[in-house]
Amino acid sequence: MASDKKELARTEALLKAAGFTLRYERGHFRAGYCVVHERSVIVVNRFFDTAARTLKLRELIGGLDLSYEDIPEEHHELFADILKTNSVSETES
Repeated sequence: MASDKKELARTEALLKAAGFTLRYERGHFRAGYCVVHERSVIVVNRFFDTAARTLKLRELIGGLDLSYEDIPEEHHELFADILKTNSVSETES
């Protein structure tokens, strides 16, 4: 459980460093989150548990138009891991 919270915190920090605002709200989200591009706001279903939040945010990062230049260097390793994981799951689908 502690590692789930740590991974969620790392993922949230990456998104915040990229300029996104994260909000956990209640609502009916098709995929568990929605992105308001004009405002760089990401809204995640607050009823998701920690593991589901992390999974959805990482899935979202793979679909955003982010590059290494958009995020500070301390987040590059996590970003690479997320991109790798997303590309593996896309090839399995």
